[in-house]
Amino acid sequence: MKKLIIGFLAVFTLGACDANGGAGMEGSPLWNLRNMNSDTRIAYFTEKCTKYGYERGTDAMRDCVADEMRDND
Repeated sequence: MKKLIIGFLAVFTLGACDANGGAGMEGSPLWNLRNMNSDTRIAYFTEKCTKYGYERGTDAMRDCVADEMRDND
């Protein structure tokens, strides 16, 4: 039982990392706490909204980034 719990915790811990190996998956509340720099957060959510199909520099992109940031706080 102890090995099962340790194995589960190891998998959970590794699964909860961002692309750079830091704690918290990108976009998660923990990731947001680690990346309080607004420029980093804006760049991340701008890329996410670009993948949704929004065009950079538009009001729709601005709204998407704001919504994503609000939803992930």
